[in-house]
Amino acid sequence: MSYYEAQTVESHGIPYIEYRTEPEDEKYLITIEFKPLSPLTIHPQFTFGEQVFLKGTTDSFLICALELVETHDQSQWLYGIRLQQGTQELMWFQETELTRSLEATEEL
Repeated sequence: MSYYEAQTVESHGIPYIEYRTEPEDEKYLITIEFKPLSPLTIHPQFTFGEQVFLKGTTDSFLICALELVETHDQSQWLYGIRLQQGTQELMWFQETELTRSLEATEEL
């Protein structure tokens, strides 16, 4: 992290130099690891922040959350999407309800 002199200010006749940090151009990768209950757990089809389409619509949405739902005999991924921007409410969808391409939604 590097610093630069932003400005000099004076308080009670004493000058003070204010420093600020340079913005970082590096992108950070966050990895979350966990141990699934079942060794047969599959990788998610979609990723966090990926643009997807609801099948049967032409509206695109971003994946805002992923949840692995595990039972004793099967596992499945659910994907949280905000249907209205600026809200906290998530709607959850299965992989079969989402697609990456607009063409696949038009076939229905």
